Amino acid sequence: MHDSVTATFGGREITFKIDRQDLPLFEAYAGIPAIEMFMRITGGRWTVQHLKSVLTLASVSADKLAELRQFTGALRRMAPGDTGLIDSYLKGCAPHVRRTLTANPVAQYAILTQAILAGALFGLSAADATFTEQSADGE
Repeated sequence: MHDSVTATFGGREITFKIDRQDLPLFEAYAGIPAIEMFMRITGGRWTVQHLKSVLTLASVSADKLAELRQFTGALRRMAPGDTGLIDSYLKGCAPHVRRTLTANPVAQYAILTQAILAGALFGLSAADATFTEQSADGE
């Protein structure tokens, strides 16, 4: 089973992954449980912000996530529900995500975000662990 998705995203090949140990961090950033986000995206009840939160955290480098992990527990104890500091930290980490979502039709990335969350929550088959923008368009 795979826990990451290799994707062609905005013309680049990127590996998107949310480590299981980072699910609490994702939930603090997104403001909802990962399984609820998965169900919203799967059910077609997503927003652009939902997609952006998954893609952003899943594209952040391991060293940046390690830094963030160090102070996330303290942040959650000091200001539960306040994701402003996490959001500020991640804002500069994924400029390609913001540019790609702004420049392209957003709905095609719902499939990618669904696969990213499925990888973290359940694991993915090899066939489900890849994504191309062309396949999302049906080409």
